[in-house]
Amino acid sequence: MRRVFRPLAVFSIASGVSLAVALQLMVGGARGHDGGGGVGAASFFPGYELARLDLVDPTLYHVSESYVDPNRLDWDAMFTAALDAIEHDVPVCLFTREPGGKLLSVEIGEFRTVLEVGPIRRRQDLQGELRKVAQLLSEHLDPINVPGSDGLPHPLAKVEYTLINGMLSTLDPHSVLLLPEDAHEMDVENQGEFGGLGITISMDPDRSHLVVDRPTVGGPAERAGLKADDRIVRIDGESTINMTLDDAVRRLRGPVGADVVIEVVRTGKTEPTRYTIERELVSINPVEGSLLPDSDIGIIKIAGFHEKVKPTMDEHLESLRAQVGPEGLGGLILDLRGNPGGFLNQAVKVADTFLSSGDIVTTVNGDGQQTDIDRADRNALEGFPIVVLVDASSASASEIVAGALRFQERAVILGERTFGKGSVQNLHPFSDNSKLKLTISKYLTPGDRSIQAIGIPADIELVASVVPPRPEPGADPAPIRLFHRERVRREADLDHSLEQGTDRLDDPAFRLRYLASIKDDPAVTEAYANDFQVTLAREVIEASRGWRRADVLATAHTVIDRRRQAADGALVEAFAARGIDWTNGPGADPADGLPLEVKVDVGQNDVLTAGKEQPVRVTVTNTSRRTLYRLAAVVVESDVIEGHEFFFGKLLPGQTRSFDHLVQVQAGWPAEEAPYTIDFRDAGDRSIGHLQTTLAVEQRALPRFAWSWEAREAKGDDDGIVEVGEFVAIDLTVTNVGAGPTVDPFARLRNKAGSTIDLVVGTLTPGVPRLANGKPCPDPQSEDCNVVLNPGETYTGSFELEVRGLPPKDRPLELELSLGDAEAYDHGSVVRGGFYDWFSQKETLAVVVGREPPRAELRTPPTVEITRAPELRVERAQATLSGVVTDEAGVTHVMVFHGDDKVFFEGGGERNGLRSVPFTADVSLDPGINVLTVLATDRDGFVSSESVLTWLDAETGMAHYVE
Repeated sequence: MRRVFRPLAVFSIASGVSLAVALQLMVGGARGHDGGGGVGAASFFPGYELARLDLVDPTLYHVSESYVDPNRLDWDAMFTAALDAIEHDVPVCLFTREPGGKLLSVEIGEFRTVLEVGPIRRRQDLQGELRKVAQLLSEHLDPINVPGSDGLPHPLAKVEYTLINGMLSTLDPHSVLLLPEDAHEMDVENQGEFGGLGITISMDPDRSHLVVDRPTVGGPAERAGLKADDRIVRIDGESTINMTLDDAVRRLRGPVGADVVIEVVRTGKTEPTRYTIERELVSINPVEGSLLPDSDIGIIKIAGFHEKVKPTMDEHLESLRAQVGPEGLGGLILDLRGNPGGFLNQAVKVADTFLSSGDIVTTVNGDGQQTDIDRADRNALEGFPIVVLVDASSASASEIVAGALRFQERAVILGERTFGKGSVQNLHPFSDNSKLKLTISKYLTPGDRSIQAIGIPADIELVASVVPPRPEPGADPAPIRLFHRERVRREADLDHSLEQGTDRLDDPAFRLRYLASIKDDPAVTEAYANDFQVTLAREVIEASRGWRRADVLATAHTVIDRRRQAADGALVEAFAARGIDWTNGPGADPADGLPLEVKVDVGQNDVLTAGKEQPVRVTVTNTSRRTLYRLAAVVVESDVIEGHEFFFGKLLPGQTRSFDHLVQVQAGWPAEEAPYTIDFRDAGDRSIGHLQTTLAVEQRALPRFAWSWEAREAKGDDDGIVEVGEFVAIDLTVTNVGAGPTVDPFARLRNKAGSTIDLVVGTLTPGVPRLANGKPCPDPQSEDCNVVLNPGETYTGSFELEVRGLPPKDRPLELELSLGDAEAYDHGSVVRGGFYDWFSQKETLAVVVGREPPRAELRTPPTVEITRAPELRVERAQATLSGVVTDEAGVTHVMVFHGDDKVFFEGGGERNGLRSVPFTADVSLDPGINVLTVLATDRDGFVSSESVLTWLDAETGMAHYVE
């Protein structure tokens, strides 16, 4: 059964946008919150019975009564998606049903049955059919076979959550059931303030320690003496080695007035410094405001629309007006870059601050019928020009503000086209503290313009170009990037996105390509003095002779022309340093076709080898009678080398030039052969034609680990008994039993016993330091050294911990061991297939105070052998994948997936493992790339996967040259 997975979108009502943004957490906790995410859950879980579907029924009621577009409700598809979600998350479940079919084959472990499925045309039909399935799951699904249920009072509740989110996945990217912990985090984010320390934290590069990015100016952490780059080694006595960011945040947050004790190691020191800090009310995503240096122009940055944005912004505006005196503000820059949205009412109030009349936003249902309208009042701040800064990550509530100010002629928009989220979500709390976030309406900007999947266009569109300087001799050149912002994901790229609006996207009044650097990225820019976009906005305001949008745009050309000339010269100079003539000239006529002869050389023998850095060379010859200027190319429609850019510059008639791009396919990439397209651009950045050809990837042999461990007294009384105050070493022995060497191996211990354990050594790198030629490193600390464990080699290292106290109720001291390779893993299964739990091996180590240290014999994950598989490229849709899974401890589950569709399941379950399980799956391939994944688990909980990629191309003889 087929299901499309999508990332969980949380933390706002009006936005619901969760983009891949660098994690910067303002550590804190809700005022008076006790740190737990399950308050009130007791009313839901005692006597919990999955068959009652206590959450499914109210979810479907709200969907049927409130969903934005009833025409999108396909109750039968929701049934299918719910079962698909269970198949994906619960290995022992398999459901087989033809689309709309009357019979449903159900497999739950060793249990088999067939259900008759009636027509599913209404909510009540769906509830009835789901109840049949839930009853069978209640009776035959052993809770031990439900992964990911740790922390829930009842494992089968995880199944109901999964059912619901499977159904909601058919609606749109923003409708989702937030589990209790996620719902709590969303509440905290939307409140905009917490009891905490006032620091942002992140993981250090080796992912083993927490680092202070920066303390908030004037916050409790800064006053206590914490500084940027301090490494946090303990929180309330608990070691942070391999502690996750989420765990650290939960420990650092707490009630206002309560103390937290942290220990940090500062650069240049070896011993930690201890700080006791009282939690205070601190802000997350605070509104920031200041005057630009030597200016009467203010800037206000809004990072998110939490419930205190409007009053905080008013405070900053009052402060700015007081600083400039009676003459008033000369202008305002409203920075909404990277702002994913938030509360709709806050967006309306912010826009209303600067508007004296007119519509701000109109909400409509799926049929376009108006459900609400917000209009500006008469009390507006006017008389000074406004420039709003936006980018592709400015979404929802940000777009409401930008759209209202633009279309009411109050502000000029500068930057990029925004994200394009034109929908509004409502929250429905449930008795278990989960919350249903459901799309209930669409919104329109003034003039009844829909921005759904379109976005707010920029009046002054900025195109960032990165041209790094020529590298030092022997160093690899950093890539030139002119078109990278074209590939930013927006609303239209999300699965099941609502239909795109019909309004035509306005052309920008000005378009400016400028030379940027990575530091100019608005996601990381902090110093406005070095921010190109802020500087440009300031110059546009200063050049303006009026305060309305038309007035500002009327004079902006003088600034843009000057900036364009300077930026163009900088680009030419930067390209010249790379040996490329980037002088400009007339563009080619796309109607003439691609005026080039093109040759592509890929790796060795036209094959890229996974894990190996190899050049891709594109050679072009100008076959036309006119000179081509600023000739460039970018790879599109390729999972392997998507986005790689090639630059040729000025090319005379008959002239030939090549450009090399170093490519390194991820080490675990599976064998693949698939077409890709190279799009050619000229002086006007227009596409003048494209080349379509095929790229092959050769799979790299991957490592596979067998391991054992043994705990022992490291420092103590040598009586062979674990006691409080003693140090325990855990000797880990790892053997590479796979066919390939490691690339980035790791072994980590994570403390699960709180402050009763202090990890001293929690991270090991299984392998031998070697040079690129395979020889041992003279200096293991040299940057030229890589730690490698070759096939057949064995590594031994030791973790170390201190036992600091007795656990409650004489429970064992638990630690989680994870073992894997951060690069050389089965990319096809883990990333392409989405089975992230198969990335590494995990097991729990239990040390009991008062007993002998534990030990574990050799652990070996299952072996997956594929004996029959389709070729890398096929012309027939029918394919067979066969093989066998073996494991001495006993195979518990064997699953075969075609994409997200589980097509085979077999196994004895957790209690009855089999040593050998054959598998055969007949698959109907889809046009294009197909990912076939074999997943296996054994009785010890260890996992293995193998993936096969095949391309179905029904059209034979595909041309290698296409206009």
